[in-house]
Amino acid sequence: MEKGTFMIHIDPEKDNQLTMLAAQLNRPKNELVSQAIENFLEVQNWQMEQTRLAMQEADFGLYATDEELDEIENQYKPS
Repeated sequence: MEKGTFMIHIDPEKDNQLTMLAAQLNRPKNELVSQAIENFLEVQNWQMEQTRLAMQEADFGLYATDEELDEIENQYKPS
């Protein structure tokens, strides 16, 4: 896969933390940043897809009523 270049501004403390972590892991900083961006995008895309699915379910009326939620909650209340 072809790679591009991306420039960011980072505060010195975070840069220092990144430098120390890269040294501890014996990996280059750019690899850690690239992995962090990849993880961030994966999580954000997953959350957006889950939100889209939840909205679709709500549009079709596939959600619990207040009464159903109360019934479930009451099952787990101590007697």
